[in-house]
Amino acid sequence: GTQLAPEASAAEQNSGLTADRPGKTLRLWYDEPAPDSDAGWVNRSIPMGNGYMGVNLFGGTASERIQITENSLYDSTEGRGLRRGGLNNFAEVYLDFGHNDTSNYERELNLNEGISHVKYEQDGVAYSREYFTSYPDKVTAIRLSASKAGTLSFTLRPTIPFLGSGKSGTVVAKGDTIILAGVMSYFNVKFEGQFKVIPAGGTMKAANSKSQGTITVSDSDSAVILIAVGTNYRVDSQVFLTATNAEKLAGFPHPHAKVTGYLADAAAKSYEELLANHKADYTELYDRVSLDLGATEPVIPTDELVDAYPEGASSRYLEELAFQFGRYMLICSCRPGTLPPHLQGIWNVYQKPPWASQYLHDTNVQMALAPA
Repeated sequence: GTQLAPEASAAEQNSGLTADRPGKTLRLWYDEPAPDSDAGWVNRSIPMGNGYMGVNLFGGTASERIQITENSLYDSTEGRGLRRGGLNNFAEVYLDFGHNDTSNYERELNLNEGISHVKYEQDGVAYSREYFTSYPDKVTAIRLSASKAGTLSFTLRPTIPFLGSGKSGTVVAKGDTIILAGVMSYFNVKFEGQFKVIPAGGTMKAANSKSQGTITVSDSDSAVILIAVGTNYRVDSQVFLTATNAEKLAGFPHPHAKVTGYLADAAAKSYEELLANHKADYTELYDRVSLDLGATEPVIPTDELVDAYPEGASSRYLEELAFQFGRYMLICSCRPGTLPPHLQGIWNVYQKPPWASQYLHDTNVQMALAPA
């Protein structure tokens, strides 16, 4: 496994830089959703991950966008100097709420716990969402809540981006689960994602139209959504010793059984159990190091804090935040049994990402590890 931090020396312990859990909450927070664009993905979406599944949250109220990357979903990278293909965008997932007149909006990533939240009010009801991506339970979990019983309604709508040109697939809903599955033909990478909805109260309906499966929940008190993903890729000598691209993964099993197992095991636990497992796993790594520059939490959103910094508005809180955010990103993207982080960690929204999200040792390793 990857050792993210060494044991603290006596000198380090005495310096106050390590070991004890920070009493201060470090968080990225915003007073509006991320723009629904590539620039919004880069600069405003909230990244989460469990080593192989990268998740970017936009926090919309009319429609939440959750972009998912699986770190082995590769397309062709051939072409001298062209860098075409590379890591592909696994899924674009939407939660349609239709909330267009909201107030008191807040979106955050809590670095101390590795958990994200979205909170706002609409028509006198306080709505909240909690998200985490679990390494021990291999799922992304989302809890949707409303302050008044019977006021939570939404449609879950997973989609496959960039279909065609070597990528095919379908999205099928049945009962409480949607299965998104397909193949990248160049290396014959088979992929599958499963989305399970667990509502409390209300009604739930699955529907399918033109290979687009959806699940609609109406008049619920709350709901939990569990997401599991996988491919047929394996770290195996066959991958590197087989010359024919389409045969590199020959004989490796389809990911359906693996993903089904992930989801079934997670669904057998309560949301509270999944959350406790995630916190215990994440904080064991995060709490190895604390850094206290004497900062107090600012009252302005993180994007305003960042924008003001180059103009000379020095912020010790931003410096503490940047230090721990680098460690957070490595915890999310580098875990035993998963592929190492590439140029963008484990996150990619593009069909043709910059430098194909490859492993380029002239700078990739340094860029991934330096912030930590």
